[in-house]
Amino acid sequence: MRSVTVLWRAVDAIWRVFVSLRLTLGLLIALGLAMALGTFLPQLPQQGMSSAQLELLYPGWLLEGLRLFQAFDLFHSWWFSTLLMALCLNLLACSLSRIPELLRVLRAAAPGEPPPSASSFTAPGTAVARLSRAFVEGARAGPEEWRVAERGRVGRLSFLAVHAGLGLVLIGGAWSQLSGREGSLVLAPGEQGEELVVRRSDGRLERTRLPFSLRCRDFFMERHGAGMAGVRDYVSLLEVVEAGRVVRSQRLEVNTPLSHGGFSFYQTSFQRAPDRDRALLGIRDRAGERRIEAGPGTCVAEGPDGSRHFLDSLREDFQGLGEAVRIRSQLADGRERSYWVLGRYPGFAQRNRPGGAGIDLLEARPGHATILGVTRDPSPPLVYLGALLLCAGLVLVFFVRHRRIWWRVRGQELEVACWSHRAQAAFASGMRSRLGLGERADGEGEG
Repeated sequence: MRSVTVLWRAVDAIWRVFVSLRLTLGLLIALGLAMALGTFLPQLPQQGMSSAQLELLYPGWLLEGLRLFQAFDLFHSWWFSTLLMALCLNLLACSLSRIPELLRVLRAAAPGEPPPSASSFTAPGTAVARLSRAFVEGARAGPEEWRVAERGRVGRLSFLAVHAGLGLVLIGGAWSQLSGREGSLVLAPGEQGEELVVRRSDGRLERTRLPFSLRCRDFFMERHGAGMAGVRDYVSLLEVVEAGRVVRSQRLEVNTPLSHGGFSFYQTSFQRAPDRDRALLGIRDRAGERRIEAGPGTCVAEGPDGSRHFLDSLREDFQGLGEAVRIRSQLADGRERSYWVLGRYPGFAQRNRPGGAGIDLLEARPGHATILGVTRDPSPPLVYLGALLLCAGLVLVFFVRHRRIWWRVRGQELEVACWSHRAQAAFASGMRSRLGLGERADGEGEG
């Protein structure tokens, strides 16, 4: 029996801690300081920041301490999550402690007489005509008995809606941290992959697999402006592959993500893929004159002297002279030479290398690989619901107030009493103005 009493006292002490407003203020201050700390420390993953660079910024002992507290991924750290969950429990405890009183208020009828806390005053009996119909049509009573009307009882639910909304947002954030994934996937046209590269909170990289494969059918840039030099959009044509079968195709743009299997794919950037370079060439050799499209390593021409010419590489801008391709030539005597063919100077290579093949660059098509940002976050529906409840609660807080008014006519006077859950003095002052009394005179009763 004694052990049960001790246990009950311990539970009661813990309960009193969690329903304390001091705990709420302390947690909010701690979270604010943590967020301020996050603005001064680099948060990973961060573009261009690696674990090796962190070692250059901080001494070894300090770096290990910061890593222990996951300071470089602060908003996903164990201690920040603990603060959020403690705040969630604090809101839950505060809500539960007030629910019995809330239910009593919602179920109980308005008292027949004003309580001592109501603001009361008197007015001429003829002022009753100035009361709004909603108040006049209150509960029926005798000539000198109190009549009562009530508005905004639903406003008492405001704290519950606000607390529930904040709790759902916090729970959604914790759910996102526990089960969410964020990484990147690089695919060149024609490639298929399912491995994400994820940067950990300490700056190191690791790989994780998708439950399906993603294939890049094509990637290109939509250009605009003079010479089509400006990039308007990056576009990836993607296919989702499951069990060797294409189950979905979509055009992916910067503001048009692809969602599948709980994962969302975003067009974030691109990188050069030299092995995917293609060039449209005009060829004049012993086989005649023709146009061909070739990639790196392709034999594009054979000269009349027995030489063979291969496309070696491509540049979008060669020393400010525009598009160019590098040609590697294998001469008949076994020697190798290389030279550049510029797109804006057709015939230049043949004029400077008589006896060789004629090669002109008609169009350069540099190869690029798309860089996709990949996220998996199951929490948005819960967070959206929490935000909706939070907004509803704030509307109730600022626009709906629980108010009651009592009045009765005694002789030539109208007695009025006003009560409000919040801003009772303002409510009473408004009623006095409505009845044409102006500001309250000194000595008039207001309880």
